[in-house]
Amino acid sequence: MSIRKELPSQDELDEFYRPPPEYYENQKEIEYQNDEEIKGAELVKELEDGIRVVQYHGATFLQGGRFSLNIMDQLFEKINQNKACVILVTGEAGSSKSWTALALAQIVDHSFSPELQIVWSRSQFLELISDESPLKPKQVIIVDESAYIAGSRRWYEDAQKLLMEQLTSVRFKQLVIIFIAINAELLDNLIRNNLVTFRITVESRGISSVYKTTHNKFMPNKFPKKLGKLYLKIPDYDKCKSPTCLQCQFSGLLKPDWNKRDRWVEDGFRLCQVNRVRMERIKRLRVEEANVSAREKLQDARAKRLTDVEICDNLIPFIAEIERKPSGEMNVDSLASVCLDRLHTQLSKQRSYTIRSKLAQKLEKVGGIA
Repeated sequence: MSIRKELPSQDELDEFYRPPPEYYENQKEIEYQNDEEIKGAELVKELEDGIRVVQYHGATFLQGGRFSLNIMDQLFEKINQNKACVILVTGEAGSSKSWTALALAQIVDHSFSPELQIVWSRSQFLELISDESPLKPKQVIIVDESAYIAGSRRWYEDAQKLLMEQLTSVRFKQLVIIFIAINAELLDNLIRNNLVTFRITVESRGISSVYKTTHNKFMPNKFPKKLGKLYLKIPDYDKCKSPTCLQCQFSGLLKPDWNKRDRWVEDGFRLCQVNRVRMERIKRLRVEEANVSAREKLQDARAKRLTDVEICDNLIPFIAEIERKPSGEMNVDSLASVCLDRLHTQLSKQRSYTIRSKLAQKLEKVGGIA
């Protein structure tokens, strides 16, 4: 593991833990249970304005004022009682939603592995919540880019229906699932209105408002009850103090390094292995794969709209690649293959014969070989 710089001084730590002053201005007080009654919370340092730094479940939190440790206490209570625990993390683009989810995951699951437990596809998600899942009870799954896996606009797809059926039984598997989305409305209705137990709205890096969804016997859906604000350190802060991975020389994410990623081991590149940079590398790969897939789908969509005349016109530059029979006639299988390779258009057997006939007529008109 690579340490970017020397350990911070106590003054730097105090400044890091101190909440911004604007969070004390014009805020209504929220009634909390006395945080001091929470068992297992150990005082690390007293700060100003009644704020304390405490250790709880192996992690560091702010306690006092508007920052309540009851948020984490209720979360651990649900987990320890083997109740369903589905968390939704929302926030604007770039607000550190993924890092907030990762910080929570590492607090709950000390053996958290980004490569295994961060999912980017339905198939991967279904595998982790299936009976053959390699995960043990109380381990965490992070669903990044949730709108693409369980989005509200994909409710009619068979794969999503299967996913929703599996999710309704997730409480029996005792897994903790964290969904990440820009807005709750982008998720399937079953998730946002029935399965989510905690909602975390990220306001800025490290600072979030937390809500617990509760039932009302007179209402069909759950409604959120505000628990307060949660102040979390960035993931792996004890191992790396860098505020960002994107500009770090050991992350592999800088463009010259990323383009040579196939040679990292061969070149002896000193690659940082803290969880948050591993998450960023996985995300970069998934984004690139998604971009390639999107381009291919766009090409396919354009190709499917090609008429017979357009196909013939576009095949003329590749006419030499189409194999001929001994009689000189174009082989329809070869024509279909060239059409798929060059124009990304799949032809049925019947349409291949039609295209061959029209292409032959066109070649005769332009003086080519039919």
